Amino acid sequence: MVKQFLLSLKNFQKERNYLYELTLKQNLTLAYLKKIANFSSFSLESLENAYIIRRANIISRDNSLKKYLIIDKGLKDSIMVNFPVLTHQGVVGKVIACSDEISVIETFYSPYFRISAKVQRNGYLTCVGCKGDILYLDYLDDKCDIKENDTIVSTEIGGIFPEGLKIGVVKKIEKKENGVFNVILEPAVNLFAINDVYLLQKRVSKIKKDELELLLKQLELKLPEIKFIK
Repeated sequence: MVKQFLLSLKNFQKERNYLYELTLKQNLTLAYLKKIANFSSFSLESLENAYIIRRANIISRDNSLKKYLIIDKGLKDSIMVNFPVLTHQGVVGKVIACSDEISVIETFYSPYFRISAKVQRNGYLTCVGCKGDILYLDYLDDKCDIKENDTIVSTEIGGIFPEGLKIGVVKKIEKKENGVFNVILEPAVNLFAINDVYLLQKRVSKIKKDELELLLKQLELKLPEIKFIK
């Protein structure tokens, strides 16, 4: 009975991980669809193949249990610094250090973490930071149109995160006498309730040798000694 129970538990975990990854892929596709909604054509293949998704287990945390996470994937697993990290619910953070077998993730609770963001409802650009374990919106002017329960999502500014991934929801808005807004966020992801995360590796299109030769010829440059991957 014990063996059957352990086997059932293992199968359940595999199924859960599969469903989480499927949800994540759907969220990525949805984010890209929203981004290109104003264009006349797009490639579904580019949506499906934009990122390689790698799952990793959280094996350790810092003393706060939420500012820095250690995962069981590293350079041997093709993990690199600045890989975006998330769950099926939304953004967690980014990779800031790697060894061969483990990596360190800086989460949105780190006082050094900043992410370009926007209000999903109207596209108003802002930035998410953290101070005293509280997420807030920065770079707001007196004309900003932000309401409670607005969803805040990522942008591609900065070149790390895909556009449209959920960061959090506006929980509280305070307007001070000098006109400055203080906007508090409720994070999309509860970091105390997760045991694993997903890392996104952007697929890079390989440059064809003949295309590069033509480009360099146009620029009147000589072909450098570059080894091309077939």
